[in-house]
Amino acid sequence: MVNLDSFSLLTAMAGVAGGNRARVAISQRLRETVRGDTIMAHVADAEFLIAELFSTPDPSVLAERVRGSISTASYRLTASIGAVSTPRHPLANLPPHDVCQELLTMATTAMNEARKAGGNQARHLLSPALTVLDDPDSQDWTDTDRSA
Repeated sequence: MVNLDSFSLLTAMAGVAGGNRARVAISQRLRETVRGDTIMAHVADAEFLIAELFSTPDPSVLAERVRGSISTASYRLTASIGAVSTPRHPLANLPPHDVCQELLTMATTAMNEARKAGGNQARHLLSPALTVLDDPDSQDWTDTDRSA
């Protein structure tokens, strides 16, 4: 989860149109920074979601590339980043909504910790304990249980 630090100050100075231009420019920079098959979304006023599969458990390389990409944009913004890295194998047969919700909550909490610590930094959670793994009912989920 990526939050643009001081975005409200930018919109106060440059107006809504200036804020929108900054969001589009940052979105383009982020898209150029991540791999082509990465899931990326603008999820709130100054927040972006990036979901990527790695062959290594350490998300710091991507987090630093993202932070660098934002800080070198012409808008002089910085970013607070919350990253969660977990093995996907134990999650494969669990309800995707539950897994995504828990991972997003953890990433958002980590991002907020980075913001509270002054911004322009990242907080990483490596293989955190997921409560969805403790739910005995979630083990029964299969792809056929989804509604169309």
